[in-house]
Amino acid sequence: MDVTILSYLSNLLNDTVDLNSSIFLNDTVDLNVSASLNETVDPVCNNYGNWRDPLVLIELCFMSFIVVLNTAGLVSLLCRGRVNASFNIYIANLLLANVTFAVVENPLDLLFGLSCDRWIIGSAACDLFLYCNYVITAWAMHAHVLITVNRLWAVIYPYSYRRLHTVKIAVILCVGALVYVHMWSVPGIVMDSIFYRDSLEKLECELNVDPQRSWVMLLQICVYLAPIAFVGVSYGFIGYKHRQRLKVKQAGRTVSGLPSSKVHRPTANDVARGSGVAITSADVRAKERNLSAQAFVTLTLLTSSLLITWTPYEVLQMISFTLQDFKPPDELSECLDILWTLQAVLDPLLSTHLLADLRGLYSLIHSKTIRR
Repeated sequence: MDVTILSYLSNLLNDTVDLNSSIFLNDTVDLNVSASLNETVDPVCNNYGNWRDPLVLIELCFMSFIVVLNTAGLVSLLCRGRVNASFNIYIANLLLANVTFAVVENPLDLLFGLSCDRWIIGSAACDLFLYCNYVITAWAMHAHVLITVNRLWAVIYPYSYRRLHTVKIAVILCVGALVYVHMWSVPGIVMDSIFYRDSLEKLECELNVDPQRSWVMLLQICVYLAPIAFVGVSYGFIGYKHRQRLKVKQAGRTVSGLPSSKVHRPTANDVARGSGVAITSADVRAKERNLSAQAFVTLTLLTSSLLITWTPYEVLQMISFTLQDFKPPDELSECLDILWTLQAVLDPLLSTHLLADLRGLYSLIHSKTIRR
């Protein structure tokens, strides 16, 4: 009888210990899960956090400046009409790419940051976000390439350039470059969306690089790094030809005492119809040289800013794709990303007469204010 009672008490004690242990473990697990969930939904994030986070404010400012300045640049080009119209097509192509990127990609990225770095708007929005990251940025990159190609054509084959280059040709080249970047970028994005994307499970929107590493590296080389190198090398050649032309022009100015028979006299064919203003072939050549000089200055400014703002970021991207275990510091990535975005702000200021137009508008408003 005593043995039976002792056995019963022993079993009861063991059941009580097991029950307490189970309750303790369950409480611990629930506590850990709760802490993990609280950490996941914490409104203060490492990168963007909330509206008071500096990076959120920087991105919002960049988005506003890009949209306003590039749209104003497009308006400035339209207001100037047919002045150097064929070359302005390439500038308009660049500004349009910047506006598209700012209007489509920047709000998605801003929403991701304000959601504590969690992608909460689904797979279709992720497709659009990656499309902007890989296609629209490549569109802007090749808009710079087309400006360089235009100047190369002008200095290497000036006669065919003056005879053949028109607005229609410029539009065809811009469309062709856009098709080219789509051929490189879209297949990989589609494959990632259908077969490889796993970032949405982690509430992120990123391209899964590992299954398509060869394509990503080729894309980085052919669509970004090679065009940047082409722009830099070509500018050196264009600058050399431009200096040669200036030397010839200066040498011509030193020649004096030409006989009067060599001086071109305006004829009836040189008189503009209905205007009564004599337009000589020398005037035409002077105008062409002036437009060429303006285009070279534009090329110089755009090339310098592109090499400074885009090259570090794209080189870092290539290193990250090549070395699988390499992870750059967050501070470095953020700084280079800001520098990269700065190019879209500089483009309309460096490539159009926007600053001159703004100065003229300010002077007009100021003069009217004084009169009142």
